[in-house]
Amino acid sequence: MQFVVSFLAASGIGVCMGAAIAAWKGLRQAIYPHIVLFQLVPKIAVAPLFIVWLGVGPESRLAFAIFLGFFPVLVATVTGLAAADHNSL
Repeated sequence: MQFVVSFLAASGIGVCMGAAIAAWKGLRQAIYPHIVLFQLVPKIAVAPLFIVWLGVGPESRLAFAIFLGFFPVLVATVTGLAAADHNSL
């Protein structure tokens, strides 16, 4: 059940932020390169930080699962919306 909650949370947050970043060019130029760079960080290197911050319980696992799913959804949303033909709407 926890994976469903984390997937829905990561998808919801990623799509909302991706739509906002794709809609505003200044925001995309300011934030998107940092997001892509942060996506390249090995996730196994960040996992101990979640354990230190949130402990070993289910909160840590949920937060880390959201973290893992958030970046691919965000990057795919921004890329897809930026590539869409704006005249077809």
